[in-house]
Amino acid sequence: PMARGAADLALALDLTSDIALPRPRARSLGEHRLLIMTTHPLCRADSAVIGAIDRAAALCEAAGARVARSSEHLPDLEGPHRDYMRMLAISMTRGAPRPGEAAASLSDWFDLVDAQARCARAWRRLFEEFDAALAPVLGGVAFPHTEAEMRDRTLMIDGEPTPFGDQFGWIGIANFANLPATAMPIGEDASGLPIGMQIIAAKHHDQTAIALAGLIAEAL
Repeated sequence: PMARGAADLALALDLTSDIALPRPRARSLGEHRLLIMTTHPLCRADSAVIGAIDRAAALCEAAGARVARSSEHLPDLEGPHRDYMRMLAISMTRGAPRPGEAAASLSDWFDLVDAQARCARAWRRLFEEFDAALAPVLGGVAFPHTEAEMRDRTLMIDGEPTPFGDQFGWIGIANFANLPATAMPIGEDASGLPIGMQIIAAKHHDQTAIALAGLIAEAL
């Protein structure tokens, strides 16, 4: 955790940001326009995680917020996920290719940067309609440490082992489009482990995501 709560996080960001970030449009929970994202075409989320987000969404709706579960402006999630994973691999390995594969060219990298810009533009359009999107941080909860290779790691989703690498689908939504996201605890699963939710906002609207996290925390 980076802070004890939303107020600490907002203060820390104000003190360290080198640009003047816009203030939140909405002041109360009921003034918000929210998109709920608990499904992803490439990765799953545990029913306990979905249920916790649904309960948080219901609290927002009861307070007067406009809550939607779909939008014609929701960007494609599959193509950007593949581009994100490719960009991530190149960045983490400093361009070193996998065994038997060719190294990425400068043209390949520029193609990914172009794809990232298109993705960011699509999300900018969505955030003309919504103040924030609520989604899982991860499809499950905390798991035992493992030193297994990434390709061999699994995450239990509703009692079934699933490829851990699939979970980058949730992680990459905000990361690839360069969007701010605030992670917050919203409950516990049956074993008492905390469930996290990410609040994604428009670019540079970090304070919107943080303020909403504070309002939801007060309502829970």
